[in-house]
Amino acid sequence: MWNDKNSLNLSKLCLLIFMLGLIGTMVTAPWLTRWFLGFSRAELLWAAPFFLATIYIGAIPAGILLYNLFGLLRRIEKEQVFITDNV
Repeated sequence: MWNDKNSLNLSKLCLLIFMLGLIGTMVTAPWLTRWFLGFSRAELLWAAPFFLATIYIGAIPAGILLYNLFGLLRRIEKEQVFITDNV
């Protein structure tokens, strides 16, 4: 039977998968950028540093959001729903 605990565990699992995906994207960003620019028919090889900067700068708030969401789920799991940390 599906219950609240299973929902929280599934949410935390999905969140961990997204965190691993973010880390994987950050690690492989130079290769991904070279592949994308090589695959693209547009001649944008000069723009590779801008693509990398966008990926790395965007990863900072994404990582912060995922970390805070994980903390929120942990507090909800402890039945601390209506507290100031969750606001």
